[in-house]
Amino acid sequence: MLVIVAVLAVRLGLTAARLDTAPGVLAVMLQDSTVGWLGWGHQRLIDAPAGRQADYWLDESERILAEHHTSEMARGAAWMLDSPGPGFLKRHLRATTLPVIPVDSDREAVAAERELFSSKASGECLALAELATQLAPGDPKAWRTRALLQFTPETVPRDKAWRAALEEGVRHDPENALYDYLIAAHLWTLSTGLAETDADIVVTVDDREQADEALALFEAGLTKQFPHPSSDDWHPILLFLKQSGVPRHEHPGLLQSRSIESRERLLWFWLARIQLQQAEQEPVAKRLGRIRNCLRLAQQISASADAWDVHTAQQICDVAAMTGHELRNKHRSELSSAEVQALEDDLVQIHEQNLVWRTALSQLSTTQPTPQHLPLVVVRGMLLAWALPFTLLLIAIAALAALPTTRVGRIRGAGSRPLGSVPIAICWCTALLLSFTLLGLAPAEVIGRDAQNAAAIVLMVAVPLGLIATVAIWRLRRGAGRPRFRTFIVATVALAVLARVATVEFAKPPRNDLYVPPRSFGGLDPAVLNEFGDLFQSGSLTWACFQWDAYSGWVAAIATALCLVAVWSWLRSRRTPDGIRSNWKTRVRSTLTGVRRSAAGAGLAGLVVFLALAPGYLRFCQATYDSQMAFSLEDVDRRNELQAEIRAVESDPALMKQLRQEARGRASRGSLSNREKRRLNGLLLPNAP
Repeated sequence: MLVIVAVLAVRLGLTAARLDTAPGVLAVMLQDSTVGWLGWGHQRLIDAPAGRQADYWLDESERILAEHHTSEMARGAAWMLDSPGPGFLKRHLRATTLPVIPVDSDREAVAAERELFSSKASGECLALAELATQLAPGDPKAWRTRALLQFTPETVPRDKAWRAALEEGVRHDPENALYDYLIAAHLWTLSTGLAETDADIVVTVDDREQADEALALFEAGLTKQFPHPSSDDWHPILLFLKQSGVPRHEHPGLLQSRSIESRERLLWFWLARIQLQQAEQEPVAKRLGRIRNCLRLAQQISASADAWDVHTAQQICDVAAMTGHELRNKHRSELSSAEVQALEDDLVQIHEQNLVWRTALSQLSTTQPTPQHLPLVVVRGMLLAWALPFTLLLIAIAALAALPTTRVGRIRGAGSRPLGSVPIAICWCTALLLSFTLLGLAPAEVIGRDAQNAAAIVLMVAVPLGLIATVAIWRLRRGAGRPRFRTFIVATVALAVLARVATVEFAKPPRNDLYVPPRSFGGLDPAVLNEFGDLFQSGSLTWACFQWDAYSGWVAAIATALCLVAVWSWLRSRRTPDGIRSNWKTRVRSTLTGVRRSAAGAGLAGLVVFLALAPGYLRFCQATYDSQMAFSLEDVDRRNELQAEIRAVESDPALMKQLRQEARGRASRGSLSNREKRRLNGLLLPNAP
């Protein structure tokens, strides 16, 4: 067995030496298996409270920039101080009774945490973004980063001088529409409000001059290019993360938690909203121009877009088409024949553009690769996570059990028959089965709650009576004196009656809460987890494994197995191999020996399991890291691939003829269904994001 352990250990070492993420993964596992018992286990930074995240990134920014005083490092640090990682939200999620919205959050608590992060980090975020432009004034990427970071992810300006910073960016990057769009979007918000009427909520213009300036800036932006800033900022963030103290395998989550792309898409919807809200203030004939502007914006977005950006452009076109259909159907009498024809042509063009994008997207796989047989991967990962603490705990127990029987200890005596491997194996199998049934299958409802209630009631009746009967038989076989035996019988009957009365009273209907309830896992309530996919669905074996882990079922299994081994060893050591009755020291020594052998053997088995599974798990972590990083960093390649597909569709005459015919059919429809209208109206709410 030791040779097997040595071979597996060498294999693990060779595997870890070839993988970038292996040291961090192994360090986290060791920390959780040792000091994690004292409450000092590893917590991913992305899951930490928002205030702690801010403190960490402020300290890391100061340290890293002192060593690497470059524009890219400053940009990466600024993005990490932009907003907290979303993991802190888990502590504020709660299940609801609404079928449409099964999960909600404590909005006040979330807002308080965000505000705490902002109060600590917002000023330094702006300062670092400005530092990046000072270190590389000729780099337009630095100016784009500074422009985006003038606003929080919730589109609130961080500083009163936000416009001056954006206008300075225009001077250094004049052909980029980003600055015009950001100014236009915020000016429109400042100049408009909401008013409630009998029929709807409408937009009101409170400052016509500011609103007109916003519209003019939007028109100016349509004449420029709009390179996507997200493709420029992934590398600085990654460079910064590599210099930080965060384990390598946590970098993808932190990288993808930055709100660069979501901020862009929010801006695009905001810009389309400006056009359609302004259209509500204008005569019918002028609304045609606003619909065309939405199409031009969507085409501008898609000119250098990846698949997700094209989905956004499609949604903007859908809303523009809905507005055009409503305009044609409700206000046709107010339009000239030429205007009606122009509107028809615009609708055909909008639908045709959408169909081109849809066809190109269908040729691409836009989702990140997911591992096959996910439940098996999860179970193997959890088995590995249990194996190391299981091994360490059993080794410690074996050492403690051996101490009293050594020269240092006081318990010494003649030997007794040791407990064999078969009884030890029976004890462990029984303990694992009981533990997984009670703390895994039961809370996961693989065993239904009705069955659990029935079993609990039966056990409450059977166990007390069984114990009383066992003790009575034991006293009878010992040949106790008749007076004492009669007294014992009377006491037994009295106890049996009391136990029966108490059990019946306790089990009176409607007694239906005698089941094992599910526990939270990963900081999330079970009711919330049930909404997150098949892995967490009640009745599944994977959910049973999660529950067994949440209840520390492997600890219960160890305790049960060692208790069974101790009892069996104690009973077996009543007599020596020569048939002589053993004294108490001999029996204690035999019991401790059985516990020690059992713990050492099980610990060695756990170590073999860990060493056997760890290399595969490390390779899986590395593959996941590589795929996630590639998905984020190969942004330009994905954009180029999609643009090539779009050009291929547009250059196919037969396909374009087919798409154009379908577009004409869609444009000629009388109106959209109510379901489509509700979906599209949800994309452009009347208030600013």
